[in-house]
Amino acid sequence: MQLPMKSLMVRSFYGKDMWEYEARDLLLANQGKSSDYWKWNARFWMTELACGGLLEVIDTKIDDGTYYTEGKVLYKYHLTEFGKQRVESMVGV
Repeated sequence: MQLPMKSLMVRSFYGKDMWEYEARDLLLANQGKSSDYWKWNARFWMTELACGGLLEVIDTKIDDGTYYTEGKVLYKYHLTEFGKQRVESMVGV
């Protein structure tokens, strides 16, 4: 059974911290997606996961236009203890 993309995304943070564009690129490459639609959706999902307490921001920097849009804030995320529990119980690692 294939997991939903958002579940795959949160699982990708298990055991490693990543910048949002690293997590996005990993997810989209594994799913064969590349359009701007999926790029921005992945970013939105990480914001949702952070708001839900599964991810936390551990660093920021300003995009020079390489990843999304020049001047946007980029986030580096860490899976919280709550996020680890959810991954282990619902998604599996």
